[in-house]
Amino acid sequence: MTKKLLLLTLITLLPKSLSARKELTPEQLQEKFAAHIMQDCEAKSAFDAIFSKQVVCDALFNHIEYETLKQTKQTLLKNGGLVLHDYCRKVVSHPEFSELLIKCGRERNDRAKWDNISRVCESQKMRNYLIDENITDIVVPDKWLYHLPGHDDHFCDGNYEVVVERLDILKGKESSKMLHDLPLDRARELLTYLIAMSYPDISDHNIYFLQDRETIAIVDTEEWHWANNPNWVAKRFMTLVNPETVRAILDDEFCELHKLKTFEVLYQELKAKK
Repeated sequence: MTKKLLLLTLITLLPKSLSARKELTPEQLQEKFAAHIMQDCEAKSAFDAIFSKQVVCDALFNHIEYETLKQTKQTLLKNGGLVLHDYCRKVVSHPEFSELLIKCGRERNDRAKWDNISRVCESQKMRNYLIDENITDIVVPDKWLYHLPGHDDHFCDGNYEVVVERLDILKGKESSKMLHDLPLDRARELLTYLIAMSYPDISDHNIYFLQDRETIAIVDTEEWHWANNPNWVAKRFMTLVNPETVRAILDDEFCELHKLKTFEVLYQELKAKK
């Protein structure tokens, strides 16, 4: 399946009506995000110097066109020492801090938007669950809020970026095939976890094996405000893992426990959307 076809398929799977994200008061935003701010350290000092440069901010904060991608990469490297890894998702790194990535927000002018920075809260929630349940073969990267120099403290995507722990992921077809061919016990563990986390954004662009070929990493942790739907998660899981394996997982006991429709119903719904 081509990337374009995959994207169209995933778009058609979206719920027909998405409720608007709940607006939070300044006090609620403070409670939600304040504990996740990146503290003073060598990396933060370096990032402060880089993001104080207007030329760097202009290159990253404006929409990056494919036609000018080469020029944008050169601008970031020359003026900030930043390497642009993904121009659509706006992910950059600095060679002196190779253990970190910076995920830049797309929305700069809407002070009610906190889609990008929501990743830090979801990451912590997902990591805490893994610790509490003593799950060691699934990992989620740690994430912090980086406050942009010269911006006020209001919590929104325009004032903060997300600094991400960099994982040694296995990209490409090998990881995708390993996920598709997951053994039954590992597939059941992963699906159970994703349902518990109400994690809907299931694809091989967000879930990978690490280079050790044993550990599964979930790297994208944006908060999906409409996603508390286990049937949606189970359907999306069938686009990642062999549906026959999912069929074996979704027995009567599993479906009753997680309030799921039967495999046959979910699979037919998935096929109808395609």
